[in-house]
Amino acid sequence: LQKSESEMRLRESYIVKFREQENEFERTQVQLKEKGAKSEELREIIQKMIDALVL
Repeated sequence: LQKSESEMRLRESYIVKFREQENEFERTQVQLKEKGAKSEELREIIQKMIDALVL
Protein backbone atom coordinates (compact mmCIF):
# COMPACT_ATOMS: atom_id res chain seq x y z
CA LEU A 1 0.00 0.00 0.00
CA GLN A 2 2.79 2.41 0.91
CA LYS A 3 4.51 1.82 -2.43
CA SER A 4 1.36 2.68 -4.35
CA GLU A 5 0.94 5.87 -2.27
CA SER A 6 4.45 7.01 -3.11
CA GLU A 7 3.85 6.09 -6.75
CA MET A 8 0.69 8.19 -6.71
CA ARG A 9 2.55 11.15 -5.20
CA LEU A 10 5.31 10.79 -7.76
CA ARG A 11 2.77 10.59 -10.57
CA GLU A 12 1.00 13.70 -9.25
CA SER A 13 4.27 15.61 -9.05
CA TYR A 14 5.04 14.63 -12.66
CA ILE A 15 1.61 15.86 -13.74
CA VAL A 16 2.14 19.17 -11.92
CA LYS A 17 5.58 19.61 -13.51
CA PHE A 18 4.20 18.75 -16.92
CA ARG A 19 1.43 21.34 -16.55
CA GLU A 20 3.95 23.96 -15.41
CA GLN A 21 6.08 23.26 -18.49
CA GLU A 22 2.99 23.41 -20.68
CA ASN A 23 2.09 26.82 -19.22
CA GLU A 24 5.65 28.06 -19.69
CA PHE A 25 5.55 26.91 -23.32
CA GLU A 26 2.27 28.76 -23.90
CA ARG A 27 3.70 31.94 -22.32
CA THR A 28 6.77 31.64 -24.54
CA GLN A 29 4.59 31.27 -27.64
CA VAL A 30 2.63 34.40 -26.68
CA GLN A 31 5.89 36.32 -26.14
CA LEU A 32 7.19 35.19 -29.53
CA LYS A 33 3.99 36.37 -31.23
CA GLU A 34 4.27 39.73 -29.44
CA LYS A 35 7.92 40.04 -30.48
CA GLY A 36 6.98 39.16 -34.05
CA ALA A 37 4.30 41.87 -34.06
CA LYS A 38 6.75 44.38 -32.57
CA SER A 39 9.37 43.39 -35.14
CA GLU A 40 6.88 43.91 -37.99
CA GLU A 41 5.93 47.29 -36.51
CA LEU A 42 9.59 48.35 -36.39
CA ARG A 43 10.16 47.10 -39.93
CA GLU A 44 7.29 49.29 -41.16
CA ILE A 45 8.64 52.33 -39.29
CA ILE A 46 12.11 51.81 -40.75
CA GLN A 47 10.64 51.37 -44.23
CA LYS A 48 8.76 54.68 -43.86
CA MET A 49 11.97 56.39 -42.74
CA ILE A 50 13.83 54.97 -45.75
CA ASP A 51 11.02 56.06 -48.07
CA ALA A 52 11.15 59.57 -46.56
CA LEU A 53 14.92 59.73 -47.10
CA VAL A 54 14.64 58.51 -50.69
CA LEU A 55 11.92 61.05 -51.60
